[in-house]
Amino acid sequence: MAERVGKIVEFLDGSRLKIAVVTAQNAGKMQVTDRGGRQHKISEKGVIVVHPVSTTTSEIGSRAEELLAEVESVGAEVDTELLWESAEGSTDELPLALLAETWFGESTPVRQSAVFRAVSEDPVRFRLRGRAVFARKQREVDGQLNAVRNREEREQRRRGSIDWMRETLRAGDHCDVPEEKSRLVRQVEEWIWRPDQRGEELEEWLARAGGDVEADEAAYRLLLLTGRVTEDDDRFLVLAGIREGFSGEVIAASEGLLPYEAESSRVDFTSLVCFSIDDPETREIDDALTVEETTGGTRVGIHIADVAHFVEPGDVLDREAFRRGVTVYLPSRSATMFPERLSCDLASLRSDELRPTMSFIVDFDHDGDIVAERIERGQVRVTHRLDYDGADELMRSDDDDELTRALRRLDGIAETLLDRRRERGALIIHRPELRVRARKDEPIRLEVLLGDSPSRRVVAELMILANSVAATGARRLEVPIIYRTQEPPRAELRIPQHYDPVALDAAFRSLERSKPSTHARAHSALGLGCYTQLSSPIRRFADLVMQRQFAAHLAGEQPPYDTEELLVVLAAVEDVERQARRIEQRANRSTVLEHLADERLEDEFEAVLVRRQGASGEVETTDLYIRGTVIGAADREPGERLDVRIDRVDARRGTLVFRVSS
Repeated sequence: MAERVGKIVEFLDGSRLKIAVVTAQNAGKMQVTDRGGRQHKISEKGVIVVHPVSTTTSEIGSRAEELLAEVESVGAEVDTELLWESAEGSTDELPLALLAETWFGESTPVRQSAVFRAVSEDPVRFRLRGRAVFARKQREVDGQLNAVRNREEREQRRRGSIDWMRETLRAGDHCDVPEEKSRLVRQVEEWIWRPDQRGEELEEWLARAGGDVEADEAAYRLLLLTGRVTEDDDRFLVLAGIREGFSGEVIAASEGLLPYEAESSRVDFTSLVCFSIDDPETREIDDALTVEETTGGTRVGIHIADVAHFVEPGDVLDREAFRRGVTVYLPSRSATMFPERLSCDLASLRSDELRPTMSFIVDFDHDGDIVAERIERGQVRVTHRLDYDGADELMRSDDDDELTRALRRLDGIAETLLDRRRERGALIIHRPELRVRARKDEPIRLEVLLGDSPSRRVVAELMILANSVAATGARRLEVPIIYRTQEPPRAELRIPQHYDPVALDAAFRSLERSKPSTHARAHSALGLGCYTQLSSPIRRFADLVMQRQFAAHLAGEQPPYDTEELLVVLAAVEDVERQARRIEQRANRSTVLEHLADERLEDEFEAVLVRRQGASGEVETTDLYIRGTVIGAADREPGERLDVRIDRVDARRGTLVFRVSS
């Protein structure tokens, strides 16, 4: 190898061409220093060009600039298309010296460098393998050119689509869709209505067109402006890709369902006082309760609507429910998982109507301990439709009728169940809930639910009990289901007796997320050895799937889903459910902020500083339990109560910023 110490070379560093001075060489290896002062070890095979110029490491920067300027000037003359035509047909490697000679009439290191740089920037006609150059064949070039044209056309369509959407959104006026953009608008429609199949490319276009709004918001506004959705369509349902109504096929399937008629194979609970406890406006009534005094204590019946009686796996109604995943509750309306004919009528445990159930029967002794439990296919007739306030009022009253005695007995049982779970490490958290209502042509109504009233405790504990009985029954009977499990917290938790947002935030950060499992394992937060969920089959598809497993077993049939099928189905519907819950939260927050902007913009609020970040932080108001950013809290500590006023609020973006009152 010729002596090259002090010479300037160009070499490949990966795919990048670099220029450097050789500082040492030995047995086919060289050490070089580039113009940035970085050292490299390279082989002789990696060198593209050796310039007959000597320099030092201190001067490589200036000398390299001079050389590269000359290379750039010479390279401007190279037409790679003509150069390729002269080499086309050759299957051998094309030496740089030959290419430089072909084009320039003479070969020098500068001309070789210029040619190499030119052909490396024309992958359509030349292919590089390290420093080796090959001319592509005609058919390869034609294919490359077609690919380039296709990319250019796609990029042109992309830019044109983004520009048109951006201009339409900025104009903010209803418009007719040009013929050439009709396909684009159809794609946006498909994108918004199929959230499980939203492509990333169109999402990127929408995000660019929307500027400072999310892609789904840009899609909604575009469809609104082009008349594909109307002002009557709930914005948040559209954002979630959920249609409020049902197709004609689904409606026809629900209308074709026959009302339940008594079945002798079911356990008949219709002779008992049977009552449901729900919110006043609830129409999808999943559960009802019965209470019997026994010689040994009390027998409680937790009766869950038997939706599996009406809907077969894979039928029209089942496919629609699978797609929707859950009933979505928004401030202005709800979008049920099933048509009303089924969800609010035939399956709903309405008063004075005979209904099929899956019933969980639990016997308690006089101390409130469970002595027996069983699962039955039952039928009930609800005799009393109660709401939470009404049930609480009955429990506080001096009445001594059968219904009131039953409610009081359940209150005592619920308290015992709660104490037992607490002893087993359950985390009992009563977090206030803000209920938001915004019906059309009515003022926004906000109601704080404290969550620890006697009737709410009864319903919560008995639904947990039913799900626990189902889980232990599935384990004992070897019915394949999906259990809900949760590992113990990462650190010891201190749950305050009274609501404390700072303490609860810290506790939640230490909690492990609950997970689905095919094996019965403990659920630490509930204080239970095993747990599943099937108490809301009208409103949650996952619960219907679990119910079907038991219904088949109780009927002496093979469960419709094996373990693998359960995991596939539940993974799909739980993803849809998470999206629906996010939309519910987003809609509730937006409506609350709309109320604040309209009614309380000048009010002073008491708030708790939840966390601080520099001079700002996050606060939660003590009346509505709504959170927002606070400015001017640099000298305050988490847990402190502050008087704050609204600095700015944007309901559409969900932004709420407070400032500390002076």
